[in-house]
Amino acid sequence: MQNINGLKKLTYFTYEDFTDRTPQVKEQILQFMPQLQDIDIAQSFKAHALEEPIQNFNHEKIGRLARTDIGKINAVLKEHESLMKFFGYEFMT
Repeated sequence: MQNINGLKKLTYFTYEDFTDRTPQVKEQILQFMPQLQDIDIAQSFKAHALEEPIQNFNHEKIGRLARTDIGKINAVLKEHESLMKFFGYEFMT
């Protein structure tokens, strides 16, 4: 948050931006660093023996959490509420 507010030249994006708006984020990256012209957003990536294209796994992964886990996560994040608001995140229910 301090870097975003303080640096003159920067780019940033959230995981959700990257996974849900990949072509736009690619353009954002290229505006910031044109040397990355050969970046391939159509490429699949290997993770845990699976090969997948860029995609948002939040819904799937959050759906696997127990209510007690969500409570613990929210308790930790409550200490950083200003960051949550800054980046547009909400607490899980």
